[in-house]
Amino acid sequence: MNLNQLRILTLPVIGATIASFLSGDLSFPLFSLLIMVTLPLFYISDLERVRNHWFWKIYGFFTLILVGLLYFLDVSIKYSIFFLVFFCIFYEFYGEQRKGAPSRLIGLLSFLIVLYHARIESGLALFFAITIYIFSIILCLMLLHVGGKSDFKKIPLRGMAHSAVHFIVIFAVGLIIFWMMPRFQSQNFEAIPSLLGQRISGFGTRVNLNDIGSLKLSKRPVLDLKPLDDEVHSQYIKGRVLDHYQDGTWSTTVRHTSFPRADEEKRYRFRDTPNKTYRYQIDLQPLHGNTIFFMDHLKELKGPLHPMMAIGGRDHISVQRPLPVALSYTVTSYIPSPKPSNMPRQYRRTYMQIPRDNSYVQELSNEICKDLDLVPEKIRALSNFFSRNFSYSLEVHNQDADDPLRYFLYDSKEGHCELFASSMALLLRSQQIPARLVTGFLLPQKHPYANFYHVTEADAHAWVEFFYDGNWQTLDPTPPTAGQVPEFWQSQITRLTYFWRNAVMNWNHDSQLRLVSGLQAALVSLYFAALGLPGPVWALLFSVLIFIFLRPSNWLAKRESRLVQLYARLEHVLEQRFAAKGATEGIHDYLARLHMEPDLRADLVVAINQYHQLRFARKADVGIGELMTRFRRIMKRLARE
Repeated sequence: MNLNQLRILTLPVIGATIASFLSGDLSFPLFSLLIMVTLPLFYISDLERVRNHWFWKIYGFFTLILVGLLYFLDVSIKYSIFFLVFFCIFYEFYGEQRKGAPSRLIGLLSFLIVLYHARIESGLALFFAITIYIFSIILCLMLLHVGGKSDFKKIPLRGMAHSAVHFIVIFAVGLIIFWMMPRFQSQNFEAIPSLLGQRISGFGTRVNLNDIGSLKLSKRPVLDLKPLDDEVHSQYIKGRVLDHYQDGTWSTTVRHTSFPRADEEKRYRFRDTPNKTYRYQIDLQPLHGNTIFFMDHLKELKGPLHPMMAIGGRDHISVQRPLPVALSYTVTSYIPSPKPSNMPRQYRRTYMQIPRDNSYVQELSNEICKDLDLVPEKIRALSNFFSRNFSYSLEVHNQDADDPLRYFLYDSKEGHCELFASSMALLLRSQQIPARLVTGFLLPQKHPYANFYHVTEADAHAWVEFFYDGNWQTLDPTPPTAGQVPEFWQSQITRLTYFWRNAVMNWNHDSQLRLVSGLQAALVSLYFAALGLPGPVWALLFSVLIFIFLRPSNWLAKRESRLVQLYARLEHVLEQRFAAKGATEGIHDYLARLHMEPDLRADLVVAINQYHQLRFARKADVGIGELMTRFRRIMKRLARE
């Protein structure tokens, strides 16, 4: 393989490197290193001289060793694919010239680069990365097709445009085939393993009071929630339930419990209840810990969630897998009804725990709930205490405080949701009301242009659940804050990401059923709407149909007329370029006496013969459009010569 072909083969690698840098997968130092590896290929002339030069050999092998060390030292194996890619580039550079090497290398690079991006990112970044890479492949193949030229000052832009149009058409047709291809329950590919998992504080076995507060400034996406019924009936997405508090840290003491097995449709049923239910779909980003988020109270889960682990019944659910996964699952929750029942004694002790050194909590709660006996009255008094005397703030300066809760309740009287929820939970327990801390996300505003909720780390939240009327009730003591309205372009990117994830990455058997059901409903609605149309509208529709069916003959006649005009124009160009044509001279005799290149004369003879066959015999190997394009190409060539 010659040097020009190697330069061309570097284009897909550069395109993939730029795509990874723009998507945030590559750091700037490594991005600069990978670009610098390929730059010397564009500033050398003699391939054999460079191969034999000692400096270039040392530089090449040193770069390979450096990239290899980055691969082995990085515990996330983030750059392993790029190490293989550049190894292949240098192998071809120092290898011998072999027939078909560019095609083999393009196939290998394509597989490795697409595999790299698919394991790193399943969202919109994957779409942009593959698109950029495909366009670089198009340029690479075009330059190889014209003989391996690497003169980038003469890039065939028109050919690039045609290739781009072909790519868009092929992509659209392939997407339709992808959507319509039958799928079965066992073939759903919703759980996508990822080499990189997002770590979110506040959802581990132990949670410090400042974990969620640190997330409120982050805009990284966590999940998308789409209502499958009318609306959702809760604003709280539960992630972790914690019951034990000590020294500013919450933990879980409830033991693991068994989980029901899923049926053939990957459906986990927990409870059959006549209560009103609502369904929603959650598309979860790859997270370390693989927490399953849902809205209380849980009735059913459906999705590729095996194997699962539960803590305290259904208080916390997680998927036990070695690598983080991007999950898509459906949840059915129900609205509980009050029932006269008490909490078992063994659990009541767990949810009444208060540290011994927090005696001030009892004194404060007695002062707030003085002369109050009923649970609703105590809860109302405690809620009013926080709403009247405290304010919300993310700037918490309690690092030097021995007891962060005491500092919050008596000194600062401002803080984030974890401080509010922790204080409320202990105050409730001091009034003999079982309570626990819950961490999760507060549902933001619905997307302004689509029917889903986009949840980010900034929506992380903590609240309280207390046991009353036989159920766990939600209580949020944190004062409400005004949510930020996303910008227009940010909303559009979020919408496009949601479409890519659901229409491509998570497309499965259930998605096809929903598509067919939607099409059937649309056809039924269209049928009944057509039955209600008045007579004049039907007459207008029939007139339009008749016009459409009669139009092709006129359209064909106009195209033939343009072809005749183009042929006359070709004869005029020939007479201006060479000599005038005789009045009784045939076109073939006229071409035979003109002095022109043999290949140009052959193209003219073929095109004119096809024109005569199409114009008079109505038989030809080409259509009108292709023949017109050939005539225009010949006239452009005549204008240049």
